[in-house]
Amino acid sequence: MAKRSGQIVGVSFISVALVVSCTVGEGSDDGSPAQVLQPEASQDSDNPDRNLPLVVSDGASGVAVSASSQFFRRAPFAVVADQGDIAAVVRAASIGVATSVPVLPLDPADGSSVLTELERLGTATVLAVGDVPELDDVEIITAPNSVGQLSDLVGVSFEETEVSGLAEIGPALGRLDPSSPTLLTLTGSAEHSADARDAEEPDADELGAETGENGSLPEFGRSELANPVLALVAITDGESGSDAVQHIAAAATSKAVART
Repeated sequence: MAKRSGQIVGVSFISVALVVSCTVGEGSDDGSPAQVLQPEASQDSDNPDRNLPLVVSDGASGVAVSASSQFFRRAPFAVVADQGDIAAVVRAASIGVATSVPVLPLDPADGSSVLTELERLGTATVLAVGDVPELDDVEIITAPNSVGQLSDLVGVSFEETEVSGLAEIGPALGRLDPSSPTLLTLTGSAEHSADARDAEEPDADELGAETGENGSLPEFGRSELANPVLALVAITDGESGSDAVQHIAAAATSKAVART
C-alpha cells in the first residue's frame, strides 16, 4: 500500500462498516480511451509522508457522479443501472471495474445528472445492466444476463462470484482485479438467477437487435497511472436503497482506476 492516502467518503457517513481500498493516480494523456485524473490532496502537517483524507462530496448529483468527476477526465462509455435495482448495480459495479470506466446509477424518472456526466466524459454510449429507460442522444447497449454472452460482448472472460448481501459487497469490490475479471451476482436476485438467465436470454440475432447494429462496445482501456494514493470508499452500517447503490457505484468507479 502507498503511504500517501486519500479517503473517498460521503459527507453523510456516520457509522462505517465496510471499506474498499485501492491505489489510484494520474495518467498522462497518452491517447487511451479513458483518461484518469489525480485527486488533489493536502499534506498532513503532522506527518509529511502522508496526505490528508480526500472527500468526494455527496452533492445534488450523488456520490457516484462525484467519484466519476473526481477520477475520470474522459471515458469511452459508462456502465449504468437503475438505482432501484441493487442486484443490477452490483453487477454493473463489477463490469465497470473490469472495463475501467465509471459506474453511474440512474434514476428512471430523471436521467439529467447522468446525461450531464456522460457529456463531460465525452461519450454518448452506455452499457446498461437491467432495465433502463431511453436517454436522449445516447446509444444504449444492453448487457446480457448470460456470463458467456456478456464476456463475448465485453471481450473479456468473466468468472461469476455470488455475494449474499450488502455486508459482502464492500470486501468483494475490494478484491476485484481488472486483470482477472469477476462478475458479482447478488444471491437470491430474481433477475439474475440461473432460471431467469436461462428463460430470458436472447439469441444472437435478438442480442444484436437490442444492442445496435453489431452490439459492440467502444474500445476501452485507461491511461497509465502514476503517483499512486490509497483510496478508501466506505459503505455505512445499515445503509440501503439509493444511498447504498450510490456508494457501491462510487466504490467501483474508484476501483476502476486502481493500479493492482
